[in-house]
Amino acid sequence: ARRVREVAQSQPILLLGHYYVRYFADLSGVSRVAPLAHRQLGIDASVPLEFFSFSQIDDLKKKKKELRGLLNAVPEIHHADILEEARMSFRLHRERVDALMEAIEGKQPFEQPIEASS
Repeated sequence: ARRVREVAQSQPILLLGHYYVRYFADLSGVSRVAPLAHRQLGIDASVPLEFFSFSQIDDLKKKKKELRGLLNAVPEIHHADILEEARMSFRLHRERVDALMEAIEGKQPFEQPIEASS
């Protein structure tokens, strides 16, 4: 959350990197990631996981097409920076998931990883 607040104030265009990771990538990966999360967390598959719930979106395929159109409309001059921010967003997300999984497996208490500041 800290990184999102930082870029919102300093370079709002970079929020598109976070937007891409959260919405476009998650919408595409939900069918593969949610079952894995259920299995790893030991939760019955019939129990929805809020993070992977997109119940407010009626047509995922249509929504992904809409999101792709919005991203394609961004001027090319911003592409490299947005891509780098998306990589950072994914990395930060992955660090949180790894820390959570280690806590679930009893390897260590769950602590939020320190977020990158730039």
